[in-house]
Amino acid sequence: SIIGVQSDNAKVPVVHVDTGVREDLIQHLKTAFPNYRESVEWLLDRSVWGTAPTYGMARNLALLLSVGKRALMLDDDIIPQAIAPPLSSGSLRFGTANEREAIFYTSRESLAQRALPLPESPLAMMLASLGESLANLLPRQLAGHESLLGFDGEILERHHGGSRALLTQCGSWGDPGTAEGNWIFNLPRASIIKLLSEDTALETVLRARSHWMGYRGPVLSQYGTLSQLTGIDHTYLLPPYLPAGRGEDVLFGIMVQRLHPESAVWNEGWAIRHEPQEERTERGGLTPLSVKPRLSMLTDWLGREPRDQWGLSPEQRLTGLAEEVRRLAHMETGAIETLIQQELVSKRGALLDRCINHLGDAKEMSELPGAADWRGFLKASRDQLVSELQTPEPNPLNASGDARESKKTLNIEALCDHGKSFAETLDAWPQLCESAATFTS
Repeated sequence: SIIGVQSDNAKVPVVHVDTGVREDLIQHLKTAFPNYRESVEWLLDRSVWGTAPTYGMARNLALLLSVGKRALMLDDDIIPQAIAPPLSSGSLRFGTANEREAIFYTSRESLAQRALPLPESPLAMMLASLGESLANLLPRQLAGHESLLGFDGEILERHHGGSRALLTQCGSWGDPGTAEGNWIFNLPRASIIKLLSEDTALETVLRARSHWMGYRGPVLSQYGTLSQLTGIDHTYLLPPYLPAGRGEDVLFGIMVQRLHPESAVWNEGWAIRHEPQEERTERGGLTPLSVKPRLSMLTDWLGREPRDQWGLSPEQRLTGLAEEVRRLAHMETGAIETLIQQELVSKRGALLDRCINHLGDAKEMSELPGAADWRGFLKASRDQLVSELQTPEPNPLNASGDARESKKTLNIEALCDHGKSFAETLDAWPQLCESAATFTS
């Protein structure tokens, strides 16, 4: 079977959990903590979320079944094969998500011709660094202290030899997993030049969903982001995932960093094959950048660690996160609308600044085949962001006139209700994890 093969390759036991085990676990937690019944349902019961996508729910189940262990989170549309990056390999460094590079191919056939499969199991390679301390990881990759020359001291500030890689990630080979083509906006300049150098129209290349995105060598970063294969070390207290919506992986990465600010994310210098079966060409469209209320706003908010959290235990930090969310959920309507407006202005301003910088760089790319399309996207995005800054919505949570957009937003009452549930669940989470550790199916 598939599970047996992967278990042999990774040289660790792999257990299949069916829906019966899931239901048994839910009942176990409800019986152990009847006062947390609503929190258990909010975390694990799809009926609470209606038609919303519930990717985080499966991840919460995996978290609860891996308390005290290390675990790997695999998307259901990957092929467990590691592919070497199509660029010259780099040495270990500290970096950010916006430093991930990309190479674009115009078809799956072209992508397959350039694949360089690695012989090792990606599961085994992912586990090799998961939970390891920097004192153990760095000597494997660096020849000596002189190899640290050029490292960003600000990024290194919180790390020390005892810091551990509580999350591990890898790149994507095939479909990048993004919801639209606008993700290229965050790529480094060299990757954008490669994309614009294609003779094929820009959106046609993006709609092919046949790309490599990742790092060309091992990279340590502060926050977890998007990865179709993710390692988690649940021998330490970790937060739950937000059960529904998109962006749950980024929010999880931010909360892990809030609980363990000295920890690091180990990004592997290879990619996992990601081949969704459904048609995703519509995800390659380039639409002008726009900032609307989304889960990313909560992610940005929680990413700003208050100074009074310094020096606290992970348990106390989790309580602090719950209190932050609870305060937001109990704010008066006018106050929360003002806060949302302020966050929207801040994010729109930051994106506009980056957009203008891109337009400046685009002048040097004018001879490339895709340059006109790129400039058109940047100018439309600039104009859209300026318009949003000049004429902000009086009620941003209910202002969308687009039927598709309105489905993605929450009215303020529903937002606050979910915020209260999220805060209560964060408070309950350590006890739920402790109880789940004793669960036997």
